[in-house]
Amino acid sequence: VMKILVTGGAGFIGSHTCVELLEAGHDVVILDDLSNASGTVIDKIETITGKRPAFYQADAKDRTVLHEIFTAHRIDAVVHFAGFKAVGESCHIPLAYYRNNLDSTLALLEEMAQAGCTRFVFSSSATVYGPDNAIPYVETMPTYVATNPYGWTKVMIEQILRDYCTATPGFTAVLLRYFNPIGGHPSGLLGDDPNGIPNNLMPYIARVAAGQLDKLTIFGDDYPTPDGTCRRDYLHVVDLAKGHLKAIDYAMEHTGAEAFNLGTGHAVSVLELVNTFMEATGVNVPYVIGPRREGDLPQMWADTHKAETILGWKAEKTVADMCRASWNFVCSVKKQLCPVRNRNNKTAVSLRDGCFCCLHLVDPGGAVVRDRLPVHMGEQRDDRADAADDIEQRERHGKPELPVPRQGGHMLPLRQKDIERDDRVPQPALSEAGGPRQQCRADHAEALLCEQPQRNGAQQPGGARLATPLHN
Repeated sequence: VMKILVTGGAGFIGSHTCVELLEAGHDVVILDDLSNASGTVIDKIETITGKRPAFYQADAKDRTVLHEIFTAHRIDAVVHFAGFKAVGESCHIPLAYYRNNLDSTLALLEEMAQAGCTRFVFSSSATVYGPDNAIPYVETMPTYVATNPYGWTKVMIEQILRDYCTATPGFTAVLLRYFNPIGGHPSGLLGDDPNGIPNNLMPYIARVAAGQLDKLTIFGDDYPTPDGTCRRDYLHVVDLAKGHLKAIDYAMEHTGAEAFNLGTGHAVSVLELVNTFMEATGVNVPYVIGPRREGDLPQMWADTHKAETILGWKAEKTVADMCRASWNFVCSVKKQLCPVRNRNNKTAVSLRDGCFCCLHLVDPGGAVVRDRLPVHMGEQRDDRADAADDIEQRERHGKPELPVPRQGGHMLPLRQKDIERDDRVPQPALSEAGGPRQQCRADHAEALLCEQPQRNGAQQPGGARLATPLHN
């Protein structure tokens, strides 16, 4: 059993790695300033694993806190995730990226030296390969050119680690060059949930699908790729997290600096990812084509032979698996916010952020009304015909009309037979899309109208288009 310090351990990749470490029997200490994560992640890690990691909310550059951690805990190895990571943002605030990413690494190495800790796993990136290397990227290629400040911080830190290993016999630095991790934990408790507007593609897609954001902007469709959009090597975050365990095992048995690509070895374009998401979830994603983004390369993917042969690691999950996992996480978050599911939760839920795991509202008689169609399964029917049927049925029984749709979204109309007035828990049913319906108890008398983004294939406001599912 080892004790591992994980900086940025409340973040997307860090939290999944902490889960894998704890489930492998190791002890974990998390250092995270929560600038791009939530403290509730610590609770979720405990829920998944049954073990609560030690947690320090602080900046990884803070030498006082680092000294406290290494004094209080006998750290066997460090996994360093903490750092700014948005390519586009780095082009606008480069000094912040250099200061944060370089200083945190230097502070860690200095405190490790004082504590006698000699095992370091670094969260690097495929951006270190720059624009000139041939694809697929191989670890032996030169990494002295980057196309953006974020990438340059990774190039510089890798060089710092190589130099330090040369000057410090017995020190090990494993440089894990990630490609594009997406997905989430199968429990639905962990996923990519950045504060504010996401900088990465998959969480943005998921929020658009959920109606939290209006549309996806694809940065450029004139790249030299089959469909004109950038191509990337997407891998499941759980596969990536398991790669860190392999890296720690390697570090315990070797010295010096060694780089490994962690990817699938296959490229997927932005449009292909959007289409796969829709096929896997049954939810349409409106998008528009925008100008190219600074610092983006047309395509990149990994040669994974070295990780497979030396680490014994290989990505196992498909792109469809990644899409389903990402959507499962978003649905899980929304269920936690649903006032019907959480009747003791007094937090207000706005129309835009309303529950979409099912549709809830209260009819004029005070009973909870549940629509039979869950929004997230993407089921469709003729709204106008059903609306007419609803009106006819309610007039026949002398009941007023149900609430009308509000601007910015629409509510699937209810038919009289869909109304429940008792306290039964509906049995799960299969949707037309083949997935399970998530239904709630109909015993809550709080008025709530849940919005569903337009999913009828019509032109969206602002010229947004609905992507069309890909067919073989």
